[in-house]
Amino acid sequence: MEGSLFSQGVLLALVEKGMSREDAYELVQTHAHQAWNQIEGNFRQQIEADPQVQQHLSVAEISHCFDPRRHLQHLDRIYQRLDI
Repeated sequence: MEGSLFSQGVLLALVEKGMSREDAYELVQTHAHQAWNQIEGNFRQQIEADPQVQQHLSVAEISHCFDPRRHLQHLDRIYQRLDI
């Protein structure tokens, strides 16, 4: 289950690098389901070890997909919109 939160970022990165959306979706979903259903499943480790992913994404690009700062970069703007 660990890391599955970042599956959308991985999917989008693979599509941006030329993988079809359907193939990227199937690949990412397979790893996400495996990580979710294993007691010690780790989505990131599965993605990093996948040869298809390695054909499209570098180690740095994979790492970028799992950077939590990507989800927080607009947090200040979101709070400003709440006008609380």
